[in-house]
Amino acid sequence: ETRRFNRISDLKALNPGFHMDGVQVSFNKVFYPGQHAWYGETGWAHYEDDNSQFFGYTHYQLPLVNAPQQGSWLAVKPNVYGEFSKDSKAAYFSPSSHVTLGLMGHGRQNWKQYSLEFEANPQLQITEQKVGFGMHALLDFNIYLTERPRAGVGAFSFYASNDAYLLWRFTGHVEFLF
Repeated sequence: ETRRFNRISDLKALNPGFHMDGVQVSFNKVFYPGQHAWYGETGWAHYEDDNSQFFGYTHYQLPLVNAPQQGSWLAVKPNVYGEFSKDSKAAYFSPSSHVTLGLMGHGRQNWKQYSLEFEANPQLQITEQKVGFGMHALLDFNIYLTERPRAGVGAFSFYASNDAYLLWRFTGHVEFLF
């Protein structure tokens, strides 16, 4: 999942096998297929350095376009994310409080042999009472080589103005459906 990432600021400060354990629970209530939906997740993580984090995310999906015959789908997703860490660590993002309010646009377009997915989520971010701007964006393109295999490329970026953090990730994949 290209949208998942850890904000590591000093890789040298972490052990080579630095790890975390945790629990995550999620739900997705679809009111009508391709229509209104409510998604949420919450969880707890315990880090190797004895730090811990609680987090939660939710969005409500409001469809703007749902045209399966044309392969088009577009929705707006107002969203809220929060995380709370026991200790603030210099090596990775671990604020005592962080809340994000976003208004995501998310769309898909399918053609016979191709598909395109895009997402943009401008955000108001409040990190330990400091207010800033953030944004994540995603673009994913797939080509269906035959009926079963497909290949694709994608890009994901994230920006947070409070600490001038910028992340770019590019992916490629090949899938074979059984």
